[in-house]
Amino acid sequence: MLPYELDEVEVPVDLKDEVMNAIFPPENTSQTMIVRNNQKGSKKKLVRIRSSLYGLAAAALLFCFGGVIWNNINLRDQVTELTEQTQTPAEVIQVYALKTANPAGDSAQGQALIYKQGDKKQLVFQAQGLANTKGSEAYQVWLIDDGNRKSAGTFHVDKEGNGYLTYQLNKEISFDAIGISLEPDANGTQPRGKKVLGT
Repeated sequence: MLPYELDEVEVPVDLKDEVMNAIFPPENTSQTMIVRNNQKGSKKKLVRIRSSLYGLAAAALLFCFGGVIWNNINLRDQVTELTEQTQTPAEVIQVYALKTANPAGDSAQGQALIYKQGDKKQLVFQAQGLANTKGSEAYQVWLIDDGNRKSAGTFHVDKEGNGYLTYQLNKEISFDAIGISLEPDANGTQPRGKKVLGT
């Protein structure tokens, strides 16, 4: 109903020209110059953005290329090391007999082997006849050097009481005896449980 409520007003003759000039200004006005200047500025910005993107793309490409080269070098070193290890036979250089700490009560026994392959040494423990662990209990291996004990790791046994552990030997590590104890958990830095096997 609004059109019927309003009074009719005559439209000015030059209204169309004013609207069209506001949208599409004539070539010689200052507004045209501003628009052109804005277009030039935006073109410069586009050129700057494009050159920045090209620079970023080039940097990313160089970074990726460097990563590929670095990975290839590391992979080549690892393959060389693995090849040397597979070509060098493992040699057992020391054997330790592990005897039960309770000769009257159980038949637990085991052995520890130091074997060398290339310039790497490993200590492998094998035990049998041990009691099954309960809850958080774990067997812990101790390397003893002049009364000082260093943990070589923990292990659990299977249903038959067999357990295995491998320990990487560093050049600094030396020991004169080995002991295995049954610990309340696997987090100890010193023995807390009873000794079950030893050299």
